Amino acid sequence: MDKTVITCDQCDFTVAIPTNGFPFYCHCGNVVNKDGEQPPALTQRLKNFAKASMRHAATGFKRTPDEVLEIRKAECAKCEHNNGKTCNKCGCQIVGWPNKLQWANESCPVGKW
Repeated sequence: MDKTVITCDQCDFTVAIPTNGFPFYCHCGNVVNKDGEQPPALTQRLKNFAKASMRHAATGFKRTPDEVLEIRKAECAKCEHNNGKTCNKCGCQIVGWPNKLQWANESCPVGKW
């Protein structure tokens, strides 16, 4: 199995993890992402959220059925763009509220759901 050596930028802990083992959750609480990938800037995340909220409102605030929500969560959980809290592509929250996994009209920015 291929391994990647990473160093946490907060505590300098160094470890070899499987190449597909990202994101890596360090013992200090920091999340280390592949190739330093970061979510969009706050201003872009706010724009993305505002647009998604308007689309959600236009559909009458329809929610994703529970079985579809579980599929979406599973796809996000194994996605390389998941940093443990948000999506590094669109910047949306993956855990907590609000998140577009629950909004029936939304889709994954890389087409996984």
